[in-house]
Amino acid sequence: MHQHGTIFVGFCQEQSILQAMLESMVGVSDDPADALTSITRAMTGAYYFIPSADALSTFGADAQV
Repeated sequence: MHQHGTIFVGFCQEQSILQAMLESMVGVSDDPADALTSITRAMTGAYYFIPSADALSTFGADAQV
């Protein structure tokens, strides 16, 4: 048996929007689950946070060089 992976990438200012999309996809809400879930099974999941360049520029701004 072979296992292959699919990665879904979403970019959004608010993480809650992506959370709602994922919950809708797997049928957590009253809406039916996405058809993709009838032929696949999620094995893992993860969130990654990448701050904006403006936010990154504030890190260490107080540091003395």
